[in-house]
Amino acid sequence: MIQLHDVPSAGTGRFRAVFAGTDLGSLAAPPVIRATYQSVKMPISDPASASGLGEAESAPRPTGTADLRLYATAAVWNLLSEAVWMEGELRLIPEEPPGARGTLKFPAARLLPEWEFEPAAVGVHGVRIHLRLSADSAGKLFVIA
Repeated sequence: MIQLHDVPSAGTGRFRAVFAGTDLGSLAAPPVIRATYQSVKMPISDPASASGLGEAESAPRPTGTADLRLYATAAVWNLLSEAVWMEGELRLIPEEPPGARGTLKFPAARLLPEWEFEPAAVGVHGVRIHLRLSADSAGKLFVIA
């Protein structure tokens, strides 16, 4: 089983994105992944406190977002035109060095209906897509494979 500390030591390089079984190709820039958490607070009766009120909080549930800058390929355009709000697994697979370990799997990702077309004066055009990340039933936002 790969350990978290092994991922940074594997070196740097490009990633390939696969969402809901669709290979979106190589990322044009490093992914931007943000994680946070949600919890619910509720007032409760607490006879031990001076006011007679207390507060209970649910266990934190991780959530996040992933912003991916991809090359404007047919697979990306097809995904954007047909799969808004689609849910599936997001995999970020290291391409370099060849055979590198450390695929990041986000088991509960949802494609958001917002994206940006980034035309290039020279070279390949880009598209930036946004995904919402949720924890799976085990409470994990991502796993390393």
